[in-house]
Amino acid sequence: MIVIEVRNCGRTPAEITDVFVDLGFDALPRAGSYVLPPSHEQTRHFLVTEGVFEHRVGFQGLNSDVLSAVKGGTKKLWVYGYVDYRDSLRRRHRGGYMRRFDPGIILLPGNNLVIDSTPGFNYDRLRAPDEGFDWNEE
Repeated sequence: MIVIEVRNCGRTPAEITDVFVDLGFDALPRAGSYVLPPSHEQTRHFLVTEGVFEHRVGFQGLNSDVLSAVKGGTKKLWVYGYVDYRDSLRRRHRGGYMRRFDPGIILLPGNNLVIDSTPGFNYDRLRAPDEGFDWNEE
C-alpha cells in the first residue's frame, strides 16, 4: 500500500476532485500521458488552508519479489500522478508529482521517496477542459 499525503499549501480552501497515483518500474511514461485504469474511482475531499488528507492506494503488481528488488537497488521505482482540485474561485487546477524510491535515504520514518527532477512531472497549473471529471459540475 502507498499513502499519498495531499496538503493544501494555498491561502484559501480547495476542493480536491480527483487523485491519480501510479508506479513506474525501471522506466517512466511520457510526462502527462497517464491512462486512468477502468477501475479508477474518483476522489473527493475538501481541504482548508494547511489541511491534509491521506490517499491510500494498493497495487497488485507490488509483490514481495518486486519490493525486494527495489529495496536491493536492482529495480528502480517511481511513484507519480496528479491531484485535480478547484480553488475558492472555482478555477480548476492540476498538481503533478513524482517521487523516486531511494533505499539509501530516509527522509522521515518510513519515507524513502525523494523528489525526482525529471521535467514535466512536478507542477501546479490550470487544467485544460479535457482534463478531469468535474467539468460538467457548477
